[in-house]
Amino acid sequence: MALLRRSDGHRFERQRESSGGHDAEDQARVQAEMEQRYPVLARNGFPVSRIVLWHKKSGESLFIALLDHPEKAGESCFTATFAAARFADIDTLRRKYLRPEMQI
Repeated sequence: MALLRRSDGHRFERQRESSGGHDAEDQARVQAEMEQRYPVLARNGFPVSRIVLWHKKSGESLFIALLDHPEKAGESCFTATFAAARFADIDTLRRKYLRPEMQI
């Protein structure tokens, strides 16, 4: 799971790089919970390249599911957005991925 922070209308500024093993486990766990909460995702297929935890200025945290763009290497498309507050262990994920001043 990579952490990106919205810096303007179209650009994201990377705050913390994905660090491998644990991040893949976090992503798999969050995606499994997404599919459990919203069965239509699992039933119809829910391809995800990565999941981003985004902290909005309003204080709300979101999970954003991204899919690698099929024709533009290095670019992604939004596939879904979820209110992160509803997910298990969100406080642990906030501490892990957000800068201290952005933690709730």
